Amino acid sequence: MNIKKNLKLLCCVFLLTAISLSAGAAETMGLYQVTPGNSHSTYFDTVAWSYTRSGYFNVQIFFGKQDAQKDADPGKGNNQFFIELTPEQYAKIFSSSAALRELKINDYMWNRTFTASSQDNIRTVRMSFTNATDDEISEVFKRGRMEIVMSKDQINSLKFFVERKRFLSVGGYKKVFTGEAHNIKKVANGLALRDEGEIGRIESIKAIAGALNDKTAKGFREAIALDKR
Repeated sequence: MNIKKNLKLLCCVFLLTAISLSAGAAETMGLYQVTPGNSHSTYFDTVAWSYTRSGYFNVQIFFGKQDAQKDADPGKGNNQFFIELTPEQYAKIFSSSAALRELKINDYMWNRTFTASSQDNIRTVRMSFTNATDDEISEVFKRGRMEIVMSKDQINSLKFFVERKRFLSVGGYKKVFTGEAHNIKKVANGLALRDEGEIGRIESIKAIAGALNDKTAKGFREAIALDKR
């Protein structure tokens, strides 16, 4: 069992190292926040929770009231969004300087399509999304789009738009959320590791690989210790 686990971790390290060399994946991970230290202000964060699936982490986007322009109710979570990604997918979308024509990432809840381009050290990322469809849910009842413009240690602009199909489809779609924020500074580096609370943050490729391979409180603490070496 330990041999299999170590081989899996080794493969993950090799993959992440290759990604980091070509795209600087870990460099853009971190917490970007409009008002540092204020959890109610708009932020973009990279987070791994111990109870989510192995190999993945989340981009967590939250819009504070000052940046949410329509129907943002924190009690209902309408102003908070999560995008589950692998480090490889994150690198292609956010960290690479190469153009990304169309990357489709689908799960049981959402179908997402990403495009990205870079010019003069500025990365522009666009995402369109709809609710996932299957044999039981055959129609698109919710859809939206996102645009992020990033430069070194800053998100220049962050825009998010969501609309929902009207009752009985009369009148098409209704806008349910619009958020827009600017000049969001990077206030913490790396990937946040959370179990019942935040355990810490890690930056090195090897530590990130270890944390995502062993998503337990113990595995997270070991990754933090590895990151400090």
